[in-house]
Amino acid sequence: TNQVEKAKRTLHLLDDISNVVCTVIDAAELCRSTHATPQWRNGASDAFGILSEYIGSLNADDRLYRSLRRFVFNDEDKDSTTTHGSSEIIAQLSPEYQ
Repeated sequence: TNQVEKAKRTLHLLDDISNVVCTVIDAAELCRSTHATPQWRNGASDAFGILSEYIGSLNADDRLYRSLRRFVFNDEDKDSTTTHGSSEIIAQLSPEYQ
């Protein structure tokens, strides 16, 4: 159905956002830990703090959690609504929202 496709699309977009934010935060962590220049370390530390706060706000967002749960626990023929890739994404994201 159209609603199932929207849910899948949203789930994949959340996964894409998560991957991008994690890539940036990992680079900021590396920079703040190893860069020779104090200005770069300070800037990376600021970026790390901003992104950590952003991730925390997403993890605490009840609307995202309810949407994810609605998709995960949809009892209507899960085999046809949840692909293997979606199941893996759900497994990774679900603990972040709980």
